[in-house]
Amino acid sequence: MPHQVTFVTTGVAAPGAVSSRVAALRAGLILRGWHVDVLDVPPARRSPIQAVVDRLPPSVGQALEQAGIEGDVRPAVAWRSLPALRAVRHGVVVVSVPPFSLLAAATLIRRGLLVVVDYRDPWSARAHPPALARITGALESVALRRARAVTFAGGPAFGRLLAARLEVPNDKIFSVPNGFDPADLAGVPQPMADRRRDGTPLDLVFGGYWYGRNGPGILATALDRVGPETATLTVVGDAAATIAVRAAREPAISRPALYARLARADAAVITLDHASAVESRIPAKAYDCLAVGIPVIAICPSGAALLAIPGAARFHHIVHDDVDGLVALLRAACADRSLLRPGTQGSGPTRDAGAGSLDKLLREIVS
Repeated sequence: MPHQVTFVTTGVAAPGAVSSRVAALRAGLILRGWHVDVLDVPPARRSPIQAVVDRLPPSVGQALEQAGIEGDVRPAVAWRSLPALRAVRHGVVVVSVPPFSLLAAATLIRRGLLVVVDYRDPWSARAHPPALARITGALESVALRRARAVTFAGGPAFGRLLAARLEVPNDKIFSVPNGFDPADLAGVPQPMADRRRDGTPLDLVFGGYWYGRNGPGILATALDRVGPETATLTVVGDAAATIAVRAAREPAISRPALYARLARADAAVITLDHASAVESRIPAKAYDCLAVGIPVIAICPSGAALLAIPGAARFHHIVHDDVDGLVALLRAACADRSLLRPGTQGSGPTRDAGAGSLDKLLREIVS
């Protein structure tokens, strides 16, 4: 009889990093003989905390976002998950966060079940946690004490910070990295510098969601300085109402469609600053860019974990506060597309490799 594993998460139905990670882990575990259920807890249409923030003056709302109150705490998700969680009677439960509130639900799972907490992004496990994360750290630690193992998608510093900030024993911490699915590259052309476009505006693409402390940073300023005759930006995903940047907006799309859009662009942009847990966080979009082979403009501190992943040496790194450097790069690349460095398509780790790591861990837990 196959072993049972139940994923508890939210947001699986929408295109994006959450759905891709959970779907890939589910598929990989099924191929390896597991019976897998996914409990996709429906979020509230609107976070009650965000509803309050939206009614406040912009300056107050921005201050709260800097404190970490930006939709990460969603009480409705926790209580909506409880009936289904209490119905799980055997096997392993993998609670994949954020939202942070799922950790509260994890503490209420039936005693005797094996619990694994999967971190897709840091919460308290960062060098400079926001105020709200420091306040709720005690609850987070309670949930982690229930866990048989804690997995994470990120750089090695992520694991070290889980141990240091939340007192998780090192032998309970395991890396389950993100990656890409080679099937999503079917029919996607290899990006190549098109010198016929020299002197025309750069086509830049950001795939993801900007909100609160995770925004475009100096990219917004640089785009204003160079003007639309030098560079245009398309956000494939979304940006919070408080994010001001000159960009076209397109809704989130499937991974194959995103890869096709990236392949048509001149470069992808990834923006991180010290508020984004750069020392440990590796955005899933970095693996998308490695898979497609598109040139990447990485706007982040020099110590970012993003810059240490295999294949990132070709990224055009701009320090997160160097507006002049970014402006110079955009103007130079607009005039000469050959300055942008593409990579070999299909580079980087695959999502199935992450599923293999999780399979090995789960088998050790149930044995």
